[in-house]
Amino acid sequence: MQHLRPALVILAATALCVSCTSEDEYTLSSRLSVWTHPTQVAAGAAFRTSVRVPAGPTNLDDEAFEVRRVSASPSHVARFEGALPQGRDVSHGVVVRTFEAGTATVDVAVETAEGERLRNVFDVQVVEVADAVFDDPCAVDGNPAPTRILDASAPIELDFQARDASGRIVGGLGGAFFSITQDDEPVRSEVDLGFGSIRLYPEQAGQIEVRAERFGVDHRVGLVEPGDVDRIEVVQRGGLEGTFVLAPQLYAGDALTCRQGDTHTISATITTPQVCQFWVAEEGEARFEREAHDAFDIWAIGSGECSVTFEFAPGAGGSGVRQSFTVDLAGE
Repeated sequence: MQHLRPALVILAATALCVSCTSEDEYTLSSRLSVWTHPTQVAAGAAFRTSVRVPAGPTNLDDEAFEVRRVSASPSHVARFEGALPQGRDVSHGVVVRTFEAGTATVDVAVETAEGERLRNVFDVQVVEVADAVFDDPCAVDGNPAPTRILDASAPIELDFQARDASGRIVGGLGGAFFSITQDDEPVRSEVDLGFGSIRLYPEQAGQIEVRAERFGVDHRVGLVEPGDVDRIEVVQRGGLEGTFVLAPQLYAGDALTCRQGDTHTISATITTPQVCQFWVAEEGEARFEREAHDAFDIWAIGSGECSVTFEFAPGAGGSGVRQSFTVDLAGE
């Protein structure tokens, strides 16, 4: 199922009121389905609630409807901020901004295409964030923040968990408590506490700092140009029966790097095709290219030395970086 992601419509009032009617004209009904993720939202962020009207208990379709009224209270805890237009899946999104810890009560009223007026009232817990723990998808062998290779076509993605004082995960959209800079200048970014992710859009190499002073977070990410990569180290791992894995790792000086996007590739050439070949390549294919930092599965088809040469063409200022690696398959 596809979900549209249209621009958020920001409304100045704390409640949406279209063709206003009194509460008595709406029926409190669980048939007006509301779904908020997560159940705990960070103060100072926002949350989005999906609003739907299922056609029936055994009918997977949804009825078309219009959101007529939304309110969030008390105002010092949360306020209604905006509504997302109806998507292809006949659902609406309601966005509420949070301010401080407490219980936010959200009241949503809709009118279906058949003229039925439904209402649902629900609570969301708003809590203070006490910590943010990063789980860097580029972490390798205990290195929490390896250096990225700059790729203007793709953002840097960081995963994290925001937690309250008791260690429970807290979600939400945005998060003004993060300061993201490079050389003391702001970096364009998107923060989604609900999915625990930060997307960074840097324009140059250098160190990026992700800080949240209110709870002591200081996470740093290095960024280098592709031409700064000056060597390749190869790590051998076990694979399926009759195969093994060679994982080339790119270094810029002493810094182990991580692919930021999928633009940069690394090639591998087998110079001993009578001894080994690529597992997923066509039979006899001696050269194979994959996205940088992806591993290569090698199939042992004979005995002797299996030799593979790896190349990262943009490295060494554009002249390319190469590294040969040999595996002794004698007796296998």
